[in-house]
Amino acid sequence: MLFYILTALVFLLVFNTSKHYQEVLATSRKDHLTGALNKKSLEHCARVHLKQVGKQHGFLMLDMDHFKQINDTLGHPAGDAVLKAAADRISSQLRRADRLARIGGDEFIVMITDLKDRTKLAQIAERIRTLLNQPIDWNGQAIQAGCSIGTALSGEDGDTYETLYKIADERMYEDKKRQRESNDR
Repeated sequence: MLFYILTALVFLLVFNTSKHYQEVLATSRKDHLTGALNKKSLEHCARVHLKQVGKQHGFLMLDMDHFKQINDTLGHPAGDAVLKAAADRISSQLRRADRLARIGGDEFIVMITDLKDRTKLAQIAERIRTLLNQPIDWNGQAIQAGCSIGTALSGEDGDTYETLYKIADERMYEDKKRQRESNDR
């Protein structure tokens, strides 16, 4: 009888320890605010996918526009609401195999898996832009944020995570510059 009780106790201890470990592991891979992956987790996923022969994967680098102004004028709770809404809106355009990560204060990167061509990547980017350009409701107040987006496609723009990240980032800054120039007119 004592043997069965001790066996049950050991089982419960191992089960609870394993469960706690899995919870800690899951939270270490995600951004605590948005629930999106963190940069390191996205990088790992990207490296695995980029090893697949004959498949193209797209990357979208997104930077929220006017984010500092939102934090400065409305406060960090409003900024947090914008980031959460942005992550939700981006996620709504992704398939199960695609990945979203928050990589900085107001920056996200998306990996779109198994794409046929650049046209599909551009379509996804524009759908996301349209959603992020819509006002975000925060306590009855409409917050206008918007975003700048850069894209990169494996096979055409490069084959390594570092190269694709760099190209998507450069194109995002080009997009931001274009938007500023068109707003100045």
